[in-house]
Amino acid sequence: MSNDYNSQDKRSWVEKLTDRFNELMLKHDMPEDISHELENFVLAVAKEQYIAGNRGGIAWLRKQVGAGKGQILAAVNAPAVTA
Repeated sequence: MSNDYNSQDKRSWVEKLTDRFNELMLKHDMPEDISHELENFVLAVAKEQYIAGNRGGIAWLRKQVGAGKGQILAAVNAPAVTA
């Protein structure tokens, strides 16, 4: 596999993360049992953070554009406000 992570890649973020993780484990010649345990840990944490960030990001965007819960957001038109 190449390290070409361009925008045309249609794989999910989990597939991309798994591929990158596997490349790293091969590079460092990690034993399979350790590699498998680390992969499970990394994917579990990544999924938790993705879900938490997604929820938090939606709430932040609604607040920024003044949308109420359940309203459709036009994220493209949302102002770019940083903390």
